[in-house]
Amino acid sequence: MDSELKKMLEEDLALNKENNTILKGIRSAQRRAQIMKIVYWIIILGITFGAYYFIQPYIESLMGYYGSLAGLAGEGDKAGGASTIPNLTQIQDLLKQYQGQ
Repeated sequence: MDSELKKMLEEDLALNKENNTILKGIRSAQRRAQIMKIVYWIIILGITFGAYYFIQPYIESLMGYYGSLAGLAGEGDKAGGASTIPNLTQIQDLLKQYQGQ
């Protein structure tokens, strides 16, 4: 019984060593994957903010153009002139004129 027990313990020790090496490999692969995921998101966010930094002057100039156009459209209404964008009452009046014909 003593030699059989010793043989079983040696087999168990060999299996435990093999399992330990496999588990260490899995854990190191998991760490590498986690680090790569962090690096991936840092790159994605860096590219996003970098692109915004370089495109920001163009966006601001477009917003300035839009603001000036909106200001010009508002000045037409204040000056008593015809607005370039018809409102709802003007559209309804136009439809009534066509229905009357």
